[in-house]
Amino acid sequence: TAFSPNGDAVNDYFTGFGASPNVQLIEQLLVIDRWGNVLFNRTNLAPNDLLSGWDGTSGDQTLDEGVYVYSARVLYFDGAVEQVSGEVTLIR
Repeated sequence: TAFSPNGDAVNDYFTGFGASPNVQLIEQLLVIDRWGNVLFNRTNLAPNDLLSGWDGTSGDQTLDEGVYVYSARVLYFDGAVEQVSGEVTLIR
């Protein structure tokens, strides 16, 4: 999993994707660095909505290339909730 937030409007955001109509909501999307600092924390994101995802910044700072950890809580239309996590690579 990688993305390249370089302003070219291609793969500029990291967000939750889900098969429609199965995924109702990304209840939380959290991105942290290797030291445990929270870089991105959003709740109630629509699945597949690129502009609601992480743009590779924290506050007003553009972050360096690297591997970051994400965690997402996904709500399905049948009421099931799944916690997923993994790594995402930021490429400049």
